[in-house]
Amino acid sequence: MEGLYLNDKDITNIINYYNISSNKIKKDINKLLNKSKYTTKDIQRLKKYAFRYKMHIQHISDNTDSRLSKPLRKSLTTPNKDIC
Repeated sequence: MEGLYLNDKDITNIINYYNISSNKIKKDINKLLNKSKYTTKDIQRLKKYAFRYKMHIQHISDNTDSRLSKPLRKSLTTPNKDIC
């Protein structure tokens, strides 16, 4: 059973995802983390939340990078100064 454990990075990602998630997901994460014994499904759900956080952060990073790498152009609303 490979991959059926949570490392420190997964736990950190789950906690960070908890901070930005909706109330429904917060309740689910609380319920899962307060269990004394985890089943395979529980660990898979927690790993899913850690993965969602990583994808959310990656999306923000990609969006920021694409906005910063746009070429600079003149505004379309400024009149052309070359024509007298």
